[in-house]
Amino acid sequence: MTPAALGKYAFWVGLVLAVIIALVPGLDPGFTWAMIVLGLIGGWLRVSEKSETHFFLMTLALAVFSGSLSDLPTIGNFITDILDGATTFLGAAVVAVAFRNIVGWFR
Repeated sequence: MTPAALGKYAFWVGLVLAVIIALVPGLDPGFTWAMIVLGLIGGWLRVSEKSETHFFLMTLALAVFSGSLSDLPTIGNFITDILDGATTFLGAAVVAVAFRNIVGWFR
């Protein structure tokens, strides 16, 4: 399996895990750690240099505005929980991309 394919699968599994964690409250913290590790792997292997800026902006916007949908009747808190999980996953990916850039400065 190529690193790009591994990064792609890490992203998909991490995002699905974020949704599962939102749907099933009280899951073992190991699921959250797995999602974070997948975010680190996906960020390192999947986010290209060309798309880094867009990825950073998207993740920042998601983190800032994810709570704004909580006022929707019935489904607001559910959507907010999913977006919070996605923000945790994507935040780990941002850390990996930033670290990859720092490592690149010393090459």
